[in-house]
Amino acid sequence: MSKYFLPFFLILSFQIFAQNATINFKILNQSTQQPMPAKIVILKNGESFHHNVESSTTLACRDNTIYSATGEGRFQIPAGKYEIWFGKGMEYSIETQQHSFEESKTYEIQTTLRKEINTDGFVCGDMHLHTFTFSGHGDATVEERLISCAAEGLEWAVSTDHNYVLDYAPYMKTLNLQKYMSTSIGNEVSTSIGHFNTYPLDPKKEKANYKIKDGKALFNHIREKTPKDVIIQVNHPRWVDSDYFNTKGLDPHFGSSKHPEWSWNFDAIEVLNETTQLGWVPAPDNKFSVKNDWINFQNRNKRITALGNSDNHSVTEMIAGVPRNYIASSTDDPSKIDESEIIQSIKNQKVSVSSGIFVNMTANKDFGIGEQIDAKGKAVDFHLNVQAASWISCDRVEFLRNGQVIQTYDIPKTKNSVRLDTIFSTLVEHDSWFMAIAYGDSPTPPILQIKKKPIIPKGFTNPIWVDADSNGKIESIYDFSIKSAPDAAFSIMSKYPETIPYIIQHLFETKNEFVGFLSENMLSKPETTTEQKLMIYRELSKKGDSGATAVLKSQQKKYLTPLEEVSLEWFLNFPLSNSRLDNFKEKQKEILDEQLSFLEREFLYVHSGAVKRDLLLWKEELKEWKPVYLSKAGTINFDQSKGQQMILKRSFFSIKENELTAYLRTNAPSVTIKNNGKTISHITDNSKASIEEKIIKIPLEKRWNEIQFIIENNEAVEFSFLPISNELILNEAKEIKEVKHLAVGKPIKYLTEYSPKYHGFGEALTDGLRGSNAYSSQLWQGWNAENMEVIIDLGEKRVVKDVKVGLLSNQGAWIFLPRQVDIYISKNGRKFKKVKSKEFAIPTHLEPSKILDVDFSFKKKAKFIKVVAHKLPKLPDWHVGAGSDGSWIFVDEILVY
Repeated sequence: MSKYFLPFFLILSFQIFAQNATINFKILNQSTQQPMPAKIVILKNGESFHHNVESSTTLACRDNTIYSATGEGRFQIPAGKYEIWFGKGMEYSIETQQHSFEESKTYEIQTTLRKEINTDGFVCGDMHLHTFTFSGHGDATVEERLISCAAEGLEWAVSTDHNYVLDYAPYMKTLNLQKYMSTSIGNEVSTSIGHFNTYPLDPKKEKANYKIKDGKALFNHIREKTPKDVIIQVNHPRWVDSDYFNTKGLDPHFGSSKHPEWSWNFDAIEVLNETTQLGWVPAPDNKFSVKNDWINFQNRNKRITALGNSDNHSVTEMIAGVPRNYIASSTDDPSKIDESEIIQSIKNQKVSVSSGIFVNMTANKDFGIGEQIDAKGKAVDFHLNVQAASWISCDRVEFLRNGQVIQTYDIPKTKNSVRLDTIFSTLVEHDSWFMAIAYGDSPTPPILQIKKKPIIPKGFTNPIWVDADSNGKIESIYDFSIKSAPDAAFSIMSKYPETIPYIIQHLFETKNEFVGFLSENMLSKPETTTEQKLMIYRELSKKGDSGATAVLKSQQKKYLTPLEEVSLEWFLNFPLSNSRLDNFKEKQKEILDEQLSFLEREFLYVHSGAVKRDLLLWKEELKEWKPVYLSKAGTINFDQSKGQQMILKRSFFSIKENELTAYLRTNAPSVTIKNNGKTISHITDNSKASIEEKIIKIPLEKRWNEIQFIIENNEAVEFSFLPISNELILNEAKEIKEVKHLAVGKPIKYLTEYSPKYHGFGEALTDGLRGSNAYSSQLWQGWNAENMEVIIDLGEKRVVKDVKVGLLSNQGAWIFLPRQVDIYISKNGRKFKKVKSKEFAIPTHLEPSKILDVDFSFKKKAKFIKVVAHKLPKLPDWHVGAGSDGSWIFVDEILVY
């Protein structure tokens, strides 16, 4: 190296560095005029700006966000115009400032924030928090986790890494955060039957055994191994693959389970999970509503506490404390929180859950959330108080009895923190429970946003229980429902809609002759909800006799929503009274079980309002593409615009040439379907056709596909389109990286079989598409507890200069680099010669997830290339699965040049 090069390089570095502006910031608490933990979010040109600021001893930084443990700090940013947002969680005001920063200059920026809502008598906690350090997921170190919690205004944080007992206390002391937040020790016991947070824990005691698969045995074991006051919290209880409610047979309509391994020995459930608020409504991986499960629990007098937690593994992908729990406390000083008092408050349902809106409620002034009041034959006065910071929307508050809305309050737009302060007086005729729910109608501003989806504010309370007959105990709604005579069922259900599922369950289970008449009557009533119709369809399908089948078939003649139509067709083709396997064998030529299952799942999700499946619309007068959205019924309803052409489109990226199976229902006189400009088919009004005629096939190319629906001479008022088998389609938001090499599209012989769960559609190793860190995207193939051994046939002898093997490491998910990778070549496919080999050190600690392309350079003639990746003999001692033979090898593209 020239002696003149190094000084020049340093000068160049200083010049580049000097282009940045230096920002010193300070965020003050209005009441104390002192700096406090808070956050900054940076926008440029109205979009999120990735600042590239690194975390430090007092800062936690990712993407566009800077969290400060002290409310003060310094960062550098390129010259330019920026919009700076300041905040401290959902209880405080926010402020925005516009700044123009010049090169090499230093700026002082400051703001003052005030607490806008009154939470006296409650402390806010998040009881589901992770770190990359000890869970292996996400990216947050322990220090970053605690800084982000304090800056979001949390007052109590519980450590719940996967199968790991972590004490935050030493880190809190180092960060000097004790006066802002208390912490407790916990563990997310992550099992094959679900994930269960347990807290508070003694770190000196033995950890719970996460290998137990029996619910009763697991909960008993946890209570034996932990302090007497331990909370057992069921996390995301309807998640596929880690779903206690599904694996142990909890009925989504009736709230009961007959599974021999079901146990009620838990204290709380996450009704809201993650900042995306999973659990409130059904979703593809969360098929049934946990909110409805929890309502069923209360109606059976199972006083399980509803909670909301962030389940945060990262600094900004989710937001710590969103959602959060407001827990009854005798102190509002975070440093003086009494852990045992908080635990008892959770066990006794003294909790209000918030994703931006704080809802409080008392009965007759003296009885709060979670408590029981003796009505003494008199009306009960419920005082409802709903608060939200000035920048958070709240447009509706519902007051519920036994899960049924009995009063709705429309909230006018205002920046006042108190959105509702009123008394609702009611005479309670039988033992009941009451709650309140508040909804916002607008997404939160950039200070409280994540990439995945907008955050729509929400808040709800746990129940207040009312003993109507003053006998000192609560008769459950279930018991009240089933004691009525069958001929009184209609009057009871009409007066108390909350009894409907339990009366139906009881009559069907007791095989009462009244069920046929009751079903027909219920299905004919316009006020019967879609959920109730699906419940009746299912129970008639279980019954399976000619009378039940006749009732189901009679429904086919009525106007049904797509969800009702699909579910009805499913139950008629696969009656639950018989063996589903036998029925499938008999009827597989008529209709596919898989198709109907996809339809049911997709329509249930859309109907729930969990997501807006959008299409883009073109009309002549629009002059541009505008988004339109499916209704909760799964349809788009257009205004009357006779004689006008409309075009709807959606775009997909297909992993390979493929057919998209979709459901299309329309009453338009003519719909032309095109993909990438090619006409696929013409469909006329099919609103009265069979479901089989509404299932269409759209050929997809191995690339971006733009599907258009051209509606001619529009007289239609309804249009519905849903993809129902899209396992080969990648979300349009994902970055697709295509590569070209000699082995693209070449056949592979698998000498060891990949896992059916991570199959990569049988061709991921040579499909020309590179995998990302999302190991479940099916761009990877995975081998569990065995070597990977494959042979690629190049089709002819070629001079091969280089082979690259794409590997993934995600140790928290038990995915490790192989112990060794060997490359063999052959000209005839029988005799192979090893040409290259590479060993990998066994890691000594948890490392970030990474993709590694292992390069093997040589110049040899070959027709066949064999790649062998050797598994780890066992998981290392520091890993949560230490000693296990269960590590994974994940391979994506094998690139040949």
